[in-house]
Amino acid sequence: MSVRNLFENHPPKEIEELFDTWGQRDFKDIPSDTFFATLKEIEKLHSPQHIDMESEIVGDKLVFIPPQDTPLPFAVHDNEIILGDYTIRVHLKSADNVAPARA
Repeated sequence: MSVRNLFENHPPKEIEELFDTWGQRDFKDIPSDTFFATLKEIEKLHSPQHIDMESEIVGDKLVFIPPQDTPLPFAVHDNEIILGDYTIRVHLKSADNVAPARA
């Protein structure tokens, strides 16, 4: 039986619970190639998440407006998005210095 067959009919929550159970065991009886193949399959089950966020220009800054009804996995402050060890700062260029958009 392939790793895909083991997990394709189970929701991600069940798979996470299975890994929690496995985490309490000794992994000597699971071949490493099976373990890593399983991790790859689980990674495929998690679809990318998209968050729509509005912004506005205040003075010379782009200010992000986080959604009120959506918990965010990052912090937002004015023109910054802070995610873990990364801070993304967005700076506006004046319209005179911007190259034309590509078609």
